[in-house]
Amino acid sequence: MFYSCSEVVENIPFTREIAKKYIVEAGIFNLAKIDLLIDCIVIGEPNFNTELFLTTDEKRNLGLNTRLKIEKELIDFFEIDKIKGLNPKDEIHKIYFRLFHYFSILRNVKKFKQMGAKKALFLCCDDERTCSFCKNNNNKKIDISDDLAEYIDKNCSCYKNKRIGGNIAFEYEYE
Repeated sequence: MFYSCSEVVENIPFTREIAKKYIVEAGIFNLAKIDLLIDCIVIGEPNFNTELFLTTDEKRNLGLNTRLKIEKELIDFFEIDKIKGLNPKDEIHKIYFRLFHYFSILRNVKKFKQMGAKKALFLCCDDERTCSFCKNNNNKKIDISDDLAEYIDKNCSCYKNKRIGGNIAFEYEYE
């Protein structure tokens, strides 16, 4: 169920800091369990029993889809009053997708700067799941800067649709 961010980025403390920011922003997670949840996301392995599942009645009482297979201990990561109608696994995947996207852009910015590139081409998969920010910036040239990943992350909401957002591609413009 969990993807590993440890393969995505080398700076684990920084990854944990960004993951914490995203978890708090989501507003649905039990912040008392935030370190355990971050471990699951960054390391990529659940740190709970994956063999015990909620019963149909338990899922119904929580307002969850009764067809989903949900681990009992996974629910502990959430504020119970805020998960009604949500798929808990999807909510965790959204955090992962957002982290992956952020660090992918950071890596590209670093690589492009080393090559001396000053601009990049913003590209996205333009379909019904693409956010308006990515659609509006698709195929546009953007300046490469240290805060580019933060800017894109702040405006892109593709992760809400369980997708990686727009990214930057080579645009050969040098000084």
